[in-house]
Amino acid sequence: MLRNDPTNGFALVHLGFIVKTTDHDYAGAVPLLQEGIASNASGVIDGRFFFHLGDALYRTGQHNEVVESIIITIHESGVVMSSVVCLSVCPVCVVTFECLDQ
Repeated sequence: MLRNDPTNGFALVHLGFIVKTTDHDYAGAVPLLQEGIASNASGVIDGRFFFHLGDALYRTGQHNEVVESIIITIHESGVVMSSVVCLSVCPVCVVTFECLDQ
């Protein structure tokens, strides 16, 4: 898929997920997940991709990026996440964002 369409956001987030969870290549997963989410393609604005991007950023020492990019993007995009998921996206800080439990 990415050979034919290297900017396919849906394919990028899924590849990023695979690189992170199967290969445990957190640094390699970050740009794939970031680009995929930034594409705003159908199916990419999903809490699971934000979680895996936040976790990969955290594991690569990019703690400020988690707060400055991921959590703000989650809330601006209107993704509804439980407070447990919101806190696990940013395990190094307590951020006073209103997460909606459903």
